[in-house]
Amino acid sequence: MDFVLLLVRLLTALVPVKRWRKRLRRSLINRVQQRELRARVPVVRARYAKHLEACRAKHARGEKLRVAFFVLDGAMFSAEPIYRLMAASNAFEPEILVIPDVERGPDFTRVRQERALAALQARHLAARALYNLDTGAAEDISGRYDLVFTSNPYAGATLPQYTAAELHRHALVAFVSYGYGGYLQVDTRRFVFRPEVSLFWRMYVPVEATRRRWVAANPLLEGNCVVGGYPKMDRLASLKCPAPARPRVILASHHSLARVSDGLTLSNFLRYADFYLELPARYPQIDFVFRPHPLLRERLSRDEWWGRARTDAYFARMAAIPNVTYEDGGDYFETFLSSSALIHDCASFLAEYFYTGKPQCYLLADPRKIDAEFSSFGKDLLRHCALAYDEKAIMAFIDRVVLAGEDPGAKERRAFAAREVCAFYPHAADHILSDIENAVGGRPPERGGKTVALVFAGGSGVRMGAPVPKQFLDLDGKPVLAHTLGLFERHPDVDEIVLVLHADYVAEAPSFAARHGITKVAHVVAGGETAQDSIYNGLKKMSEVYPPDTVVLIHDGVRPYVGSDVIAANVRAVREKGNAVTYTPCYETIVLSKDGTAVDALPRRRESYTAQAPQGFRLGDILAAHERIRARPEGYRDMVDQATICWTLGTRIHLVPGNRGNIKVTTPEDLLMLEALLRRGEIR
Repeated sequence: MDFVLLLVRLLTALVPVKRWRKRLRRSLINRVQQRELRARVPVVRARYAKHLEACRAKHARGEKLRVAFFVLDGAMFSAEPIYRLMAASNAFEPEILVIPDVERGPDFTRVRQERALAALQARHLAARALYNLDTGAAEDISGRYDLVFTSNPYAGATLPQYTAAELHRHALVAFVSYGYGGYLQVDTRRFVFRPEVSLFWRMYVPVEATRRRWVAANPLLEGNCVVGGYPKMDRLASLKCPAPARPRVILASHHSLARVSDGLTLSNFLRYADFYLELPARYPQIDFVFRPHPLLRERLSRDEWWGRARTDAYFARMAAIPNVTYEDGGDYFETFLSSSALIHDCASFLAEYFYTGKPQCYLLADPRKIDAEFSSFGKDLLRHCALAYDEKAIMAFIDRVVLAGEDPGAKERRAFAAREVCAFYPHAADHILSDIENAVGGRPPERGGKTVALVFAGGSGVRMGAPVPKQFLDLDGKPVLAHTLGLFERHPDVDEIVLVLHADYVAEAPSFAARHGITKVAHVVAGGETAQDSIYNGLKKMSEVYPPDTVVLIHDGVRPYVGSDVIAANVRAVREKGNAVTYTPCYETIVLSKDGTAVDALPRRRESYTAQAPQGFRLGDILAAHERIRARPEGYRDMVDQATICWTLGTRIHLVPGNRGNIKVTTPEDLLMLEALLRRGEIR
């Protein structure tokens, strides 16, 4: 393979235009690597299957699973909340291991490792280094651990024996990214094609939008890419910081001064370096925190940029300003919590700061950068930020938002964050641990019974005007129903599926499920005349095989794109509050009319929401509600969903935020809209 890659580089060197040359070279290298990976990935996953069986056998014997958590940078230990949960569990024996960062020379390796150990110690986390800085000896851990968590997706960043390419030979390897991914174009141009990425047993991504986008770019990730939320931020919810006496603004600059090896060019530091020194004097009533990316200073120190002397002089001058705190790496959660706003051009901070609910100002060289660097999800993030293209815009943000307190987009920004960014927060670590426990057979008994998805797809598709029912229409190469069932098949919180179909299709259900890799379908039930009759038939069947406290998620078979985090939130709400109904805010005015010719009432838009699915309940509760409604003379009349049934009976309904793209396929236009959103990667 090395010879083929060398040949690609030699041949593409003949292309005269640099931009075209790089693009062609990258495309050809991706194809070569993907061809090799298509042969290699099945071998790696076969090894993982054997490791998994060994873990299950070990768990069955009552033995703890040994888990290693690799750390390159103490401030980027995204899996820390998972480590803490495992440390408190009787099923795992976790250990934190600092691995060397060897990409930038021995001096950098030493500084990075010493800082990582110090940062972990400051958070009372016991850790040890696998690499001896004095002798250069690297500890061999082959066969010692059953599962390894890593945040490093780059083969060259550390020693080969600490990468998935080698680790998979003797352990399950799970990836939890050090940064929030999915909103940069470079992710689907470069990152998802890195060989290491396809070799993980699990690759946990923050939201469903990212999973779909990455799998669409690289289908090899279909088998290992799982939505897990962003556990790094779970810890933020438990920290308490007093409100600052004065406004406090973070200034953060990215390290990508020019286009670097990963294809990023985000940093505007050289443009604003002098301006940053002037800001504290212009605003003496504000405390500033200067927190550049950890790699910025190292990059500036190179001779091609400022050199060591000029760089050190600049940073010393910044640190000496009375109302400036200079933070050189380390944990930044307390900095986030104690701040009033963030002004920056960083990558991960863009999504991470949404967890605080506070305003941020994102710096861009020009508007074209948005299309050049950001995915559709990234553009959504930017729409909820103030954008600055010059010094005047930065000062306007400080004057208006920080000092005057004018933040008109706060409510919408926080709602967007809860709906689209902060999946499972602050329980992402619990969600990932649940997935691990499911896989190795170690789910704790206190979980409280099974969670079953009741998917009803008994319609005939009359309104679609299609030759087959709408649930069997093609969407992106698969039937709509296959997409829907896949949501629950992949979800770690869902144990089984009960499928309700039109009587004509019940016999075909087992082969349909097998063709599309659906293994959780435990029962298939014939539907009734109406959707509510079909759901009732499913609930009656469930009552024969499941206890009354079973969590049941009732979902339309023609809603194929509900977010994984929404499913998890429904399960959690049912366990904590007894029921859950998915909703989204209404963005248009709702009018009430009895005859369709005149307006009888106009509910306030801010109080209007659209009920969606899934809708979650305890099995005994929702079955009893159906039977009470069926006993009434009017029966199911005007009862369009489970929320209506329960509300009519006086039950308090608890709402769970839904996601865009959770469209119910009812008309041909709905299918076209889903296809368009899918093509653009905008489905959440």
